Amino acid sequence: AFNTRMPPFDDPRIRTALSMAIEREWIADKVIGVGNTPAWGLLPPGLAGAEPAKPIWADWPREKRLDKARALLDDAGYGPANPLRFEIRFNSSAEHRRVSVAMAAMWKPLAVEASLFNSEAALHFAALRRHEFALARSGWIADLPTPENFLLVHQLANGPGNYSGYTNQAYDQILARAIAEPDPAKRQALMREAESSLIADMPILPLYFYVTRSLVAKRIDGWEDNISNVHPSRTLRIRP
Repeated sequence: AFNTRMPPFDDPRIRTALSMAIEREWIADKVIGVGNTPAWGLLPPGLAGAEPAKPIWADWPREKRLDKARALLDDAGYGPANPLRFEIRFNSSAEHRRVSVAMAAMWKPLAVEASLFNSEAALHFAALRRHEFALARSGWIADLPTPENFLLVHQLANGPGNYSGYTNQAYDQILARAIAEPDPAKRQALMREAESSLIADMPILPLYFYVTRSLVAKRIDGWEDNISNVHPSRTLRIRP
């Protein structure tokens, strides 16, 4: 989450530039390495359509993305003569540290100097609710497998839980229309529109989607993978 309430991350050019420089596939595969899928948007695969949303630059070659990121930072007043400096805050975890170190390294070609600060989880998330950070690690596991369970987090009305402080009246209005829409196809399209608005403004820097891992014997029938990882025992049986 970028703290959009204050400089430098009140400027969408800077947020977009930093996002463009991140190699999500490398982080998901090499840094995490447990099957996570890279994320360019907020909604997990299968939740609002077959394909997750991406910004238009997601499939550009790295050098093209870096060139555009440098141009955006230069336009915002940052570069080798005036490096962008900020702190990455994360809760104590070897995984979160590795990801933070990787991001800081990926930003060095842009003359960006990112330092690291970690604390235990309770202090970390208290600081996020008080908006005492520049860029901070966060994650979300939905209570229900619905797009609004992710998208509502970033509404202004979510208060302290809207860590980035994202404020976009158009986003809130699209989301309200989506929730009120009874037609499933139209509802899904509006949810995607809201997500696209969020991606364009980049108040958050998506990295990867969580995965769950289960060891299931071959003699078990009735186990069906699903996005919520819910497996009632009444659906399971031991094959004779």
